[in-house]
Amino acid sequence: MIALLLHGNLQYAEIPKAKIGRVIERAYVPVLSALLKREIPFALNITGFTLELLPEDVLRLVREGIESGLVEITGTAYTHAILPLLPLDRAEAQIQRDREVKESLLEVSPRTGGRFSASSTSSTT
Repeated sequence: MIALLLHGNLQYAEIPKAKIGRVIERAYVPVLSALLKREIPFALNITGFTLELLPEDVLRLVREGIESGLVEITGTAYTHAILPLLPLDRAEAQIQRDREVKESLLEVSPRTGGRFSASSTSSTT
């Protein structure tokens, strides 16, 4: 089985905030559009922080993919924090905030046990 997982996180020091819109238009939109047009299913690991930066037309594109069954949204930390380095209450708050943003903006809750769950991956080491 071949599975495609896209990682969407715009909270990098290397991308100046003034250029985030350009990154979205030149990277996110063409890739999402091409995959959806060709009906290629994929999982999208995107942070709540990044979702809040996306313009409505890009959110609509993601929602259309979810509704068509081509896009599966994964859960993550809201700011892509390294959860094991945080106290438990802060790690839980990161996960909860991410879920709340996805429910609000995408009208979906990341589900467990999807294409990219731990039980569906294997190691070849």
